[in-house]
Parts: sequence; structure tokens; C-alpha cells
Amino acid sequence: MSKISEQDLEKRTEFFSKHLFGIKYTGEISFVPSTFHDDYTGDEKNENYLGAFLHHENSWDVDFDDEDYGVPHEYEDEINLDSKSNIEDCVIEINDKLADDVLRLNDVLLHELIHFVLWYQGLDHMDGAKQFEDTLKKYGISSNYRAKFNKQKRKWEFDVDIEQMKVYEDMYQNYINNMGGN
Repeated sequence: MSKISEQDLEKRTEFFSKHLFGIKYTGEISFVPSTFHDDYTGDEKNENYLGAFLHHENSWDVDFDDEDYGVPHEYEDEINLDSKSNIEDCVIEINDKLADDVLRLNDVLLHELIHFVLWYQGLDHMDGAKQFEDTLKKYGISSNYRAKFNKQKRKWEFDVDIEQMKVYEDMYQNYINNMGGN
């Protein structure tokens, strides 16, 4: 399969949010370079950055696969779940290195959409929260809290359910084929 384009990423986001979760995501979705300056924290994000869901200027969930810290981690500001911004104000960022791996891309995209869906419903959407982790399990999506560090490869390995990601990819491809690729 060829590299996923920004346009296809947008289509995938719309499809999965609407057909899996029943809430159409209309916020921003984009690939970001694996190393870039973060306007929210002022920090440089490293090459192991996977993705992020941002829902207003002062709150974010950033997911990393970063061996320097010993465990997957996130940068979190205080979150007021009662303070909703518009869905259009939401942003999902996906590391551009995932554009070459559709199954891993789907896993990270779905992980970030779970953050969005639970946030939208006013539920605890933070990594590690029971509602969030239970929802990930329900859909066969990897969790930062179930990752294991492979010392030989010096890399985090996530519990990606490849077979489930293939099912999601088939669903998406059938949808695209039935729409004539539009």
C-alpha cells in the first residue's frame, strides 16, 4: 500500500468517528513531522511522538513512545470536563512516520478518537483512566499503559491487535469502494 495522504487521513477520521463511534469528528486532523516545535508546551517533540488529541488551548493529551523516560508518558494540563469548546476547535495530530504503516496508523488514529469521543461525552478521557482503558479494550485498540519495553530493540512495543486493525481497514476500504473512491 502507498503512503497515506492528508486527504485520506481526513476520510479515515470521518469514517471511523461516524461509523464506529457515532459522532462525526469535524475538528482538524493532520500529520506532523516526527520532530517539531510544540506551540503548546514550547518543547521539541521527539521522533517517538505518536499522536495527540487537543481540545482547547490549555489542555492536551500527548502520547509518546519514549524510551528515555522508562514508561510511556503524556504531558497533561489541568482539564475541566465541564468546559466544552466546539468540536471544530479540536485537533488530532498524527506522526507522519505512521503514514507508511496503515495498520499502526489506524491504531493510533482510533486511540486519539477515543480521547475525543470520551471528551465529547464528558467522560474521563485521559490515558490510564478506567473508562478510557475499558473503551480501548472494547475496540481492540492499543494502550500506552499496556505497552512493554523491549530491551534488545530499545523500543516500546504496544499491544496492537493486528487482526482487529485489518478488520477496521477492510471496513474502511469497503466504504471507500462503495463510494467510488470519493
